[in-house]
Amino acid sequence: MNASPGALAFQRNMILNLPFIVDLNNLRARRQEIVDRSNQRENDNRIDYNYQVGNWVLVIADSYRTTSKLDVRFEGPFQIMQVHVNGNVTIRRRPGILEDHIVDSDDCPALVSHEEKSATNSS
Repeated sequence: MNASPGALAFQRNMILNLPFIVDLNNLRARRQEIVDRSNQRENDNRIDYNYQVGNWVLVIADSYRTTSKLDVRFEGPFQIMQVHVNGNVTIRRRPGILEDHIVDSDDCPALVSHEEKSATNSS
């Protein structure tokens, strides 16, 4: 729909004094379609991984501390102490200090041991 924001808001042509008919349902449907496509494109890049207690994970370092491309990108490894039903995990930062962490496959990559790699490659 080729219309200015003012024409959409006031339902009048901004240059000529003419009414401008807006199909808001069509506009909402087109915007929702764009959101759905963008969401699907983002989710296609995700890796589905089931975290389990005892697994080791890395956590992305705070981006505000990263000043050069040679800085450390990940912290860890940290052991998973508890897996929650909503997708969060509790990791052990240091002995006696537990921290809840929201798991995102891009934000908290799992570490795979050499035994697990050889088992998955051979099958």
